[in-house]
Formats: sequence, C-alpha cells, structure tokens
Amino acid sequence: MEQIILIAKQWKARAFITAQLLEEGYKVMALRTIEEAMRLLAQWMTRPRLIILDTLGQSLSETTLADLRALSGDTPILVCTGPFDLARLDLKKAGFANLLVRPFAVGDVVNAVREALGNEAMWNEEVSHENTR
Repeated sequence: MEQIILIAKQWKARAFITAQLLEEGYKVMALRTIEEAMRLLAQWMTRPRLIILDTLGQSLSETTLADLRALSGDTPILVCTGPFDLARLDLKKAGFANLLVRPFAVGDVVNAVREALGNEAMWNEEVSHENTR
C-alpha cells in the first residue's frame, strides 16, 4: 500500500511533487484525476496515510469532493488549490486536513505532508540506508 496518493492533472506538478516526496523518503502513487483515485479507493481494502488533491484542471463539484471524503474514510486530504476553485467550492468547510492556496512551492507541499504524517518518512529512509550497507 502506498503511503501517499497524489492527484494532480498537470504532469509538471505531479512530477515535481512526486520527486520531492520520494526524495524525502515517502512512498507515492501519482494519479491524474480524482476519478482515478476514487476508483482505486473503492477497490482497496486498506487506505493510504494521506491524499494530496491538486484541484487545478480537475472536474470538481461539491458532490465529487463529498464522494472523495467518503471513500477516503479517516485518511487526511491535503488540498492544493487556486483562487478560482477556492471561490467556487466551499473547500474550507469540507473537512480537509489542510489547504494550500496558490501560489505555493513544492517545499510547501512537502512541509504540509511532514506536518500530517510526522517523521514516518525519515524512518523509511533510515531503513533503506541500513539495507544498502
């Protein structure tokens, strides 16, 4: 099971965030759309530790967000959004773990992940270094 599911339509955002999270020691599954993530969550018996949703370019509605929340169970969701989606959707009251509003840097996303997951990635990184000795 992946530790983090990243949902980002734009390939650059997906690539940069995934690369940085991998560098930090997290396991990441990167997906393009919220629909792909919901299909995957509906099939899995266990849940990821965190979901990151970049709203840019996604087909979002209040219903879609509620469905994602329902499928994620108690898994926290970090939402990365822009002013347009923030004004259009009631993201602040939707029960998400954290909300990053553009402009933000990849480092801001990583810091929010660290805040949500604690030091788990450092433990994973130490284990992988021990295995290479």
